[in-house]
Amino acid sequence: MKEINGKCKSCLGCNRLENPNFEGCNECVHYAKREIHCRRLHKNNTQKFRNGRANENMSKVEFEILGKPIGKGRPRLGKWSTYTPKATANYETLVKFNFTNLFSNFEPMQGPIKAEIIAIFTIPKSYSKKKAEEIEKKPVYTKKPDCDNVAKIILDSLNGLAYQDDSQVYNLKVIKRYGNQEKVIVRLEEI
Repeated sequence: MKEINGKCKSCLGCNRLENPNFEGCNECVHYAKREIHCRRLHKNNTQKFRNGRANENMSKVEFEILGKPIGKGRPRLGKWSTYTPKATANYETLVKFNFTNLFSNFEPMQGPIKAEIIAIFTIPKSYSKKKAEEIEKKPVYTKKPDCDNVAKIILDSLNGLAYQDDSQVYNLKVIKRYGNQEKVIVRLEEI
């Protein structure tokens, strides 16, 4: 991997220029079978990250995670111990990065939380025109990943950031549908 000033070239985008003690992340963000370096992720999606909203007392939060939604993978058994699959760990890092980039001084919610997660997938280009038109009329996505795994990866990623623990979520709504851009929209409301 190429280095600039002793730092991984792909990590320089995460610096955000306000932290002079930034050491660089330990790994680049690999997700959805393509490599997205932190630098490109930060540079290209900065405007999209600003789509996050919160009300005045921070009891309602909404933000987007760009890219193809994935579900939480099961822990794998290694030679001596279990480990989290790399795709899962990297997507969790992406969720944390998006949240902290939007809400840098956010105080975790303390009370019960109502959560809504909307996973949006694009229509495959391999579909015929007729099939694509049918999907546009009824944009329900019924393939993998499962709703519960999509919710699990998002909620686990936000532990300690948006709330103390995901056990605070008492009401959860997960929607999977087709759309123009692959992304996940997360809405949290403290009751």
